[in-house]
Amino acid sequence: MNVYYLDEYDVELLKINSDLIASVGDTVIIDDEEYRVKARSIYPDKNTIAITLTQNTVRTSQKEDVNSARLAEVGNAIIKANKRIDEVQKKNTVLTEQVGTLKRNLNAAIKQTPQIKKDTL
Repeated sequence: MNVYYLDEYDVELLKINSDLIASVGDTVIIDDEEYRVKARSIYPDKNTIAITLTQNTVRTSQKEDVNSARLAEVGNAIIKANKRIDEVQKKNTVLTEQVGTLKRNLNAAIKQTPQIKKDTL
């Protein structure tokens, strides 16, 4: 069976006569370059298989170990602590503004009230 290895742009990289056929997701090395099998097309009437290759990197899932889990927990704890700090700072700002408004209103009210003389009592 004729096997054609093509890149993403249908440029022929390799032509071989073999019964070993790469599957989708397999890694193939041609001329010291690593490719990943993207697609496989079979043409039984021509006794031909076209394998499309790509050099795009494949993301592999990393196994979580104990340290990465602990780091994630610490990161989440830091984020939560920062959120709490922000909330407390916002509440303190609002309370400070309210106290300032109360002081201004009290001072204005004190200035407007008539003063009673001690002699009249």
